[in-house]
Amino acid sequence: FFFQAEDGIRYFCLSRGLGDVYKRQEQTLAEGPSSVKGQCGLQNLGNTCYMNSALQALSNTNEIKDYFLTERFKREINETNRLGTQGKLAETFHCFIKQMWWGSSQVYSPWALKRVIDQCQPMFQGFQQHDSQELLNFVLDAIHEDLNRIKAVSYTHLTLPTIYQVQ
Repeated sequence: FFFQAEDGIRYFCLSRGLGDVYKRQEQTLAEGPSSVKGQCGLQNLGNTCYMNSALQALSNTNEIKDYFLTERFKREINETNRLGTQGKLAETFHCFIKQMWWGSSQVYSPWALKRVIDQCQPMFQGFQQHDSQELLNFVLDAIHEDLNRIKAVSYTHLTLPTIYQVQ
C-alpha cells in the first residue's frame, strides 16, 4: 500500500513473500487533514472491532511502536523458523505501524494485516466476531517467532524420571 509520510514522500509498502495477494493500489479512504502521530482510527472490516482494539493497543505500546518504526526488527527476521510466518507478519505489522504513526490519513483500513493474519491463522478467516485476547496472543506469538534470534534449534527427547512414569 501507499502512504504519505510527514516528509511528503509517498511510500509503497509490501510484505515479502506474499505473492499476488496485494495489488498496488492507493489508500481509498478519504484523507482528512494531516493526522496527529498515532491518532489514527481503524476502519471496521465487517465484525473486526476485536482486531482493531488489539491493533490499537499494540500500536500505542511505545516499546513495540519504536522497535518497528526504527526498523530494528529487520535485522532479526527469522525466515527459517517453522513456528513463525517466515517474517510475513512482522513485515506487514511494520507497514501497519508506519501507517498509523507516519501516514497522513485519520482513518486507516488494515486490509493487508488482516489478509496475512487470515493466511497464517485460519481461525481468524472471514469477518465474524472473535476474541480480542486470542488475536492479540496470536499476533504477539507469531511476531515473536518471526523475530526469534535463534536460527537453528536442536530438539532433544526428554525422558521422565522413573518416579513419574506410569506403570
